[in-house]
Amino acid sequence: VSRVAFPVTTLGHGARIGIWVQGCSIRCRGCITAATWDRDAERTVGVAALMDGISDWMSVCDGVTISGGEPLDQPEGVRALLLALRAREVGDILLYTGHSIDHVRAACAWVLRLVDCLVSEPFDAVAPQTLPLRGSDNQQMHRLTAVARERYPSSLDEPESPGATRKLDVFSEGRATYTAGIPLPRERRSLGASLARDGYRLVREER
Repeated sequence: VSRVAFPVTTLGHGARIGIWVQGCSIRCRGCITAATWDRDAERTVGVAALMDGISDWMSVCDGVTISGGEPLDQPEGVRALLLALRAREVGDILLYTGHSIDHVRAACAWVLRLVDCLVSEPFDAVAPQTLPLRGSDNQQMHRLTAVARERYPSSLDEPESPGATRKLDVFSEGRATYTAGIPLPRERRSLGASLARDGYRLVREER
């Protein structure tokens, strides 16, 4: 696990528990979370311990978002986590994967039974970036349950208006500050310039 945060308001409906896994074999060019690519044994955590760590949030969250890294690089652990979440009242579960929907159906069909909403396909840095909750417009949102169809309406498949902005959540952990969300490229550039003017250095996670 790379990190866990609450409340995340930029990666799904309402105030959510965000879980970012560590390790990714897909490694999309331009990924904004490239620091999560390498596997790290020191970040290994058991599902029971992870559930215990987020237990105080589960009664007040609107849902859980699982991202990374690549969740489906750890199928056994992520499946166990999803089963544990399903046994609790945690609202909807949204999972991001860089794999295609065809790969998910062939190799990890259980995901389609255990999550409410799945965002699939690899990030494409040269594709348009206008759809809410997606890094690039080639990514697909699969609404798998009634709650997903209610919370993630078809309007989310329509491009944002020109000049639209996106929010970022900000979390502090020790001396580091992290953001959660999917900023537009121009917003990333603007954030870096703004921090530099205030004497801060933005450490980019991209490779």
